[in-house]
Amino acid sequence: MDDIVSLLGLSLKTKDPILIRYGEMVLDQFARKTDSDINDRLLRQLIMEYAVVERELSDAMGKLTEANLALSLLSSQDGLTGLSNRRRFDEFLGAEWLRARREGWQISLLIGDIDHFKLFNDHYGHQGGDDCLKQVAGVIGKAAQRPTDLAARYGEEEFALVLAQTPLEGALVAAREIAAKLAAMRLPHAESPTAPCVTLSMGIACMTPTAAIDSGELIKQADLALYAAKRNGRNRVETAASIS
Repeated sequence: MDDIVSLLGLSLKTKDPILIRYGEMVLDQFARKTDSDINDRLLRQLIMEYAVVERELSDAMGKLTEANLALSLLSSQDGLTGLSNRRRFDEFLGAEWLRARREGWQISLLIGDIDHFKLFNDHYGHQGGDDCLKQVAGVIGKAAQRPTDLAARYGEEEFALVLAQTPLEGALVAAREIAAKLAAMRLPHAESPTAPCVTLSMGIACMTPTAAIDSGELIKQADLALYAAKRNGRNRVETAASIS
């Protein structure tokens, strides 16, 4: 009898329709018999089966949770580089922009482009190009050191680095560290008219968000700074403030 009461209580606690139904089956078996003819062996068998069902359901729910987490990660991650993808970048920047506006913080955005990447691909092939992208992504990814930072693959050979709560000077430090680490790797680029190794052109914009502007303006300003870096010889960093 105690086992049956425990079984009923467990069924109600789980709120799972399968377990509740199983509990009802056990109680139905109990209701069909009088106290004198309850088949203890049958009841114990049903309770054991119930425990097996509960364990299997728990295992299945755990696997489903893991699968959902993996799917969520895949939907926000660039398949080649492992960085966040453009979709995740847009979501993250939008959320950090609103938070910065609420708190009165500055937010910086760096957009970098591998110099003469098409020439690199033509010379080393697509596999060589993919390897190059992954190595550059590794350098940029390490610059995102805080929960409020995000490194993302922004385009084919473009990368973005969101630096929340970061003034222009802090973003410049990050850009120079990226350039120095990439230079130290000396990835060969035989076809580059800029340098014998892979280099980056980078543009930086920094703003304190207001209700009058949205995050698209930050992207626009960082893009303009990137174009200025390319126009002024590549393998360099320009800021929106310096070209305005």
